[in-house]
Amino acid sequence: MMGIGFFSVATILLFSLFSTFSQAENPPSPILAKIDGIEITVEEFKASFDNLPAETKKKYSTPEGKEKFLEELINQKILLKEAENRGIPERKEVIQQIKEATAQIIIVHLINELKRDVKITEAEARQYYEEHKDEFRTIDQVRVRHILIRPASADSDADTKAREKAEKILELIRNGADFSTVAKQISEDKVSGQKGGDLGYLTREQMDPEVARFVFSMNPGEIAGPIKTNLGYHIVKLDEKKLGDQLDFEKVENKVRDRALLEKQSRVAGELLASLKKNLKIVLDKEQLDLIK
Repeated sequence: MMGIGFFSVATILLFSLFSTFSQAENPPSPILAKIDGIEITVEEFKASFDNLPAETKKKYSTPEGKEKFLEELINQKILLKEAENRGIPERKEVIQQIKEATAQIIIVHLINELKRDVKITEAEARQYYEEHKDEFRTIDQVRVRHILIRPASADSDADTKAREKAEKILELIRNGADFSTVAKQISEDKVSGQKGGDLGYLTREQMDPEVARFVFSMNPGEIAGPIKTNLGYHIVKLDEKKLGDQLDFEKVENKVRDRALLEKQSRVAGELLASLKKNLKIVLDKEQLDLIK
């Protein structure tokens, strides 16, 4: 059986409110289930089912799935009735949350309506491509070496000692010690240590985010550290930067159009709000605002 948290109580209350209006205008719908006088109609079942995400809808499209979904609706009705018995729908905070949920639902429908009218021309797609060319390259790679120092235990003293050791090693290298030789002698990553700390060519996604943040901003030959990760403290040296190749517009046109569309949709929504506010008189009482604790 599905978990009872599939829908929020606010959603149930909102649906009950809207379905009451629709039932007043339409002929009665066949009854699927009765729970101590409470009814679930075919129309209500279909409306709830149609609101499911595509993947979830597919999951409940079998006869067994539809039965499980009906059982979930029954669970909701039982819980909603209990909430009503306890006076929960009349609580101030619940009423406020329902108001906020209602506003969000209506705004989402407005934004979706705006999005449906937004199109991207080929000229706009090409302009977006030219303005974001660096985002449409093959993945950059770097060849990097590291020396790893692990804390002896999880306590703060061990962490401090590991960091101090890494700082001394970094100072030693900056004073002229050979990075590869030190890596072979000291690094606690034994696999790369035997190769002078060489990790080979790596993409940003193959690296710890904190290490990548340093490495991809460095120039070949530069050394940085200590950099803390969940493995310990790293001293890194960038040997080589391998820039990715520029991808032609034709090869990434679909991706370009998708990103350009999202940006334009966001801009159109923002422009609508700005134009609406421009024609409205908005008065703020900052003194009252400051009094709110």
